[in-house]
Amino acid sequence: MKRIAITQRLIENTSYFEIRDCLDTNWTNLFKKLSIVPIILPTNYPIENFIDNGITIDGLILSGGNDLNNFNPNNLSEIRDKYELKLIDFFVQNKITI
Repeated sequence: MKRIAITQRLIENTSYFEIRDCLDTNWTNLFKKLSIVPIILPTNYPIENFIDNGITIDGLILSGGNDLNNFNPNNLSEIRDKYELKLIDFFVQNKITI
């Protein structure tokens, strides 16, 4: 089975301050259908920590959600954009499919 990393959308809880990573449950159906083991990436957890702990990753999905910060500047988009840019650099340097 392939192990595919996937990013998550950031959402701010409005009833009390908390920023959450979240992923639409429809992704689970796709993973099952394609026999993929998902590696869910928390936005504040460096990709190197997965690799350093012996987790092999065969690819990356940038799941969408949140706007690109250039088009709708806000804190959550900026956080996600910076994280995903680091991921892209890592996956390109290590020749892992995005």
